[in-house]
Amino acid sequence: VAWHRDHPGDFFRHNRKLHRQVKIAGMWANKVVIVSRSSMQQFTLARYIPIQWQRLQPLWKVVDQREVEMRRAGCCETSHLRAVQVPYVSAHGVSLSGGSTVGESWKTGTGHKQRSILAEFQWIKDAGPNHERLFDTDIEKVLQEAWHLNPHGPKDMVLSGEMFVCAGQNPKLSSSAKEMQHTQVQEGSVADYPILAVSSNARFSQKLDAWIDLVEIGPRSAALQNRDCCGTFLRLSTPCPTRLAFVELLVELRLALLK
Repeated sequence: VAWHRDHPGDFFRHNRKLHRQVKIAGMWANKVVIVSRSSMQQFTLARYIPIQWQRLQPLWKVVDQREVEMRRAGCCETSHLRAVQVPYVSAHGVSLSGGSTVGESWKTGTGHKQRSILAEFQWIKDAGPNHERLFDTDIEKVLQEAWHLNPHGPKDMVLSGEMFVCAGQNPKLSSSAKEMQHTQVQEGSVADYPILAVSSNARFSQKLDAWIDLVEIGPRSAALQNRDCCGTFLRLSTPCPTRLAFVELLVELRLALLK
């Protein structure tokens, strides 16, 4: 129990075989009581929206100038989106990495879905998604969540009550969650942040199906007097942020900057 509290979603002592042995032995000896997933989901604060997606590019981190692949391209991922208990912005949500447990289900004779016994026991099948992400900014996870949560199409097709949300990941410096791996969403769009609408000399890329704009920004007086006060940001605009070439550009750019 102490291990699971300190290492949520990971195998006992990082050992898959030992994890299964201890869990089964604990149940047989009546020392471990399993609360089924169906029971836990009856609690309001435990409910979440699952978003399933497939990773197009590896998730990298750099340790001592060496590339380390944290998640491989092609693996299936799940984002568990839930409401923040103490929100400080409108429509504040947090997205935790899921997919580490068995999620098998089937329809019964009455047409209702029923989970397998392993799914009810939240049996771990892949501990990989549950690593610390604060130093491993998962750009693809942010893109996938933004794509799934926002309405698509022109503005005149937006339904009454629909809204735009922005997704992102806090850096280690400003995060209060320590080792908790997550991204955040909140109500918002480019229109809410005028600085994001600033344009310089945008060029269209056919390969990326996106407008690319490298924008210099800073105090007006600094433009001529002190260039060190100015900064630069990359502005990209695309109708499909989950396009393979688009994701590859951002993943490779991040990796180059880490090096």
